[in-house]
Amino acid sequence: MNQFEHMKIVNSREKSSSNGGSGKRVFLGIEAKTGYYPGMAGIGGSRRGVGGRRRRILGKKGQVAHCYHLMSRTCGGSVHFEDVEKEALVKLIRKMSRFCGVEVLTFCVMGNHFHLLVRVPDRESWLTQFEGAGGEEKLLAHLSQFYSASFMHALRWQLGEDRRLGGEVEAQARLDGFKKRLCDVSAMMKELKERFSKWYNKRHGRRGTLWMDRYKSVLVEGPRTDMGAQLDALRVMALYIDLNPIRAGLVEDPAGYRWSGYGTAVGGASKEAREGLTALVGARSWKQAAESYRVWLYANARADDEKPKSDLKKLRHGVALKKRREVMSQGGRMSVEELIRCRVRYFTDGAVIGSKAFVAEQWDVSGSGNDPSKKRRLNSIPELPKAAAIFSLRQLRVDGVVSPGG
Repeated sequence: MNQFEHMKIVNSREKSSSNGGSGKRVFLGIEAKTGYYPGMAGIGGSRRGVGGRRRRILGKKGQVAHCYHLMSRTCGGSVHFEDVEKEALVKLIRKMSRFCGVEVLTFCVMGNHFHLLVRVPDRESWLTQFEGAGGEEKLLAHLSQFYSASFMHALRWQLGEDRRLGGEVEAQARLDGFKKRLCDVSAMMKELKERFSKWYNKRHGRRGTLWMDRYKSVLVEGPRTDMGAQLDALRVMALYIDLNPIRAGLVEDPAGYRWSGYGTAVGGASKEAREGLTALVGARSWKQAAESYRVWLYANARADDEKPKSDLKKLRHGVALKKRREVMSQGGRMSVEELIRCRVRYFTDGAVIGSKAFVAEQWDVSGSGNDPSKKRRLNSIPELPKAAAIFSLRQLRVDGVVSPGG
């Protein structure tokens, strides 16, 4: 049995083992790791280059992280994403950013386009973690988060063959091919859009291009220490992104839109979302960042006061002056009622809601609590006062949407 035949068998076993389970199957194409196929990058064949038809403006190299606003729209804006599609795209954004070493500061997935505000570390500095003794194993461990067991098996086999034949240069060239995809927004966006297109087309039984042209990118100046509490270009860009749902009239409070960086952070669905905004604000904690960022959002959420002079111009939605003043006077602090509204998923998808004792009892009554392999820690719904702690059976920071109505 040759290498290709062996890998086909491994691939087949992996696919069959991943098809069991629950309603999460809708996201299998998004969450699945890249499997082995003949001619894949770095394994016995040529590598596909990440080319471009027009020159991108990139930050200068050398010990500095650079920030970019990335945006892409569906063909003609006609393809519309529903809840499941938005959730899938958010999952894939997180997956690709982790693999590529790109930090997402904030984002927003709308019905026919998405925005990303990212910080890309200097590649040479970031890759030093894979140098020296044990560096190659660290790199392979990083790749294994993205590639399947069959892929990694084939890669290790190929590296071993290269070295057995005295081809250390060839082995390093293979590894360098993977390194080139790290800390690269072009590589990240290319694969992000291709993977989502395949998943979307399969889900909806369609063919053809999903996205309109290539993605757009804008190099954004990072935080400026000389401006103190004033807004800089990076923060203004973040506000523009997180206020998209307000301008579109989808929600009255930016915290209520689930598929944005701010909405995800307030809703407690992602630690990464909170870390991104905390870094953007330059705060020491999420609590401090949440209050400052909310003041900035409301200060810039003004609606058009008059009817547009031209019928071709759309009226921009916003937040009423009274509400804006209220939020700013409170320093961005959210009331318990507002926090509860932001946790609406817990009250619709939580399975069991109540005191810790009640939730634990229901878990035991269902029989699942008697299975040691299914033990889970019960956590209170984030940010609600300890005196009125409410618990949920499902951990919604991890569990995703499984139906369009989720």
